Amino acid sequence: MPISKYLTAADPWHSREPLWCEIDSAAQAALVLLHGRGGGAKRMLEWAKDNFLGVSLYAPQAADDTWYPQRFLQSTTLNQPYLDSALERVAAVIDYVQYETELSNSQIFLLGFSQGACLAAEYCRRHPRRLAGLILMSGGVIGNDYEASEPVSGTLERTPVYLGCDDNDPFIPFSRVELTAELYIAADASVALATYRNFGHRPHLDAVRFTQSLIADMYS
Repeated sequence: MPISKYLTAADPWHSREPLWCEIDSAAQAALVLLHGRGGGAKRMLEWAKDNFLGVSLYAPQAADDTWYPQRFLQSTTLNQPYLDSALERVAAVIDYVQYETELSNSQIFLLGFSQGACLAAEYCRRHPRRLAGLILMSGGVIGNDYEASEPVSGTLERTPVYLGCDDNDPFIPFSRVELTAELYIAADASVALATYRNFGHRPHLDAVRFTQSLIADMYS
């Protein structure tokens, strides 16, 4: 049965929204889920429950179902203060998961779809560390072309990364997905880049299989 929690934080935007959780007390890993624009955390949590076993699930809700108002290709200044609030929210959720479960960064997955994938990609560019896995379905780093070319601010320590997108996605230029892959490879991530044709803008079965394989490895 999903439960909701509220984390305390200073900003007046995303920190006021619930964190939806499905906790497995025996789990050796946790999956933080970032929904897309208009998608909602509860829907993301239900999707994950149908696809992943052996992990606790944590899905933060964005204010008005939107992490930031403008397109991710715009200058980051046009998405403030909501973008900084969203990035702080991701950091707070990961800190909470570590505190509640005593799991390390290397036991925590970060998965996002669409706007949530862009948020996850940007979070890991600004706060690089070894994670159990970074799964980005139809998304890439945030900002205009100049901002997007900024390198990762450290090493990802061989974090397994899945990046997948339709090559004609109506919202995500594949060139931005490729750029994100290049930035992560330069930061010592282990990147799997998947290109789809006529797939549309929806979650990828390959991303599910990629994550399932990493979870299975943790129990082997």
